[in-house]
Amino acid sequence: MMSPYAHTHTNSNVAVALLLRYTALTPGLQVETGLAALDWPTAALYLLVVGLCAPLWEEAVFRGFLLPSLCRSLPPAGAVLASGALFAACHFRPEMLAPLLLLGVVFGALYLATRNLLPSVVAHGLWNVHVLGTLVLRLHFGVDAATASLMAAASTQAALAVAALIAASVRAAARVSAAATEEGPGGRGGSGASAGSAG
Repeated sequence: MMSPYAHTHTNSNVAVALLLRYTALTPGLQVETGLAALDWPTAALYLLVVGLCAPLWEEAVFRGFLLPSLCRSLPPAGAVLASGALFAACHFRPEMLAPLLLLGVVFGALYLATRNLLPSVVAHGLWNVHVLGTLVLRLHFGVDAATASLMAAASTQAALAVAALIAASVRAAARVSAAATEEGPGGRGGSGASAGSAG
């Protein structure tokens, strides 16, 4: 079922690679070599693609379309796990399967908790930016791997905190909106009746 999406995603990555003059899309040292060769304007454009375009596309497919579809035939936990597994598998990186599965589960849980794609898109984008930022720190600023890992851990915690804050805000806004919808017509009707009797 996901093969057309994976094929489209792969084609879009190739198109982005041509746009950015960046051909190292395969895992491992080629990625680091490609990032090291980027000039700053191209790196900024790549950051935009990684931090915004990819999260929007992937969250729309995996959490906006796939997860609600799976929820029709699976319990929520099973649907989140299945969509997370497909999310991890479609990245075609066996060595990153477990971390990507965990990310997919977190993003799926954020979506189910809020029924809104914004928290998962933000968390996904921040995760991608911190991964890219860690590589940039190592390759362009000479930060050692241990320090870069500590900085990555801190940025990951910050990303999760921001996503949790957005999720809480979305849920609070939804509750306020639902409460206003329930009592709004009656309240307006009551005030209108009072105004009419006063007149």
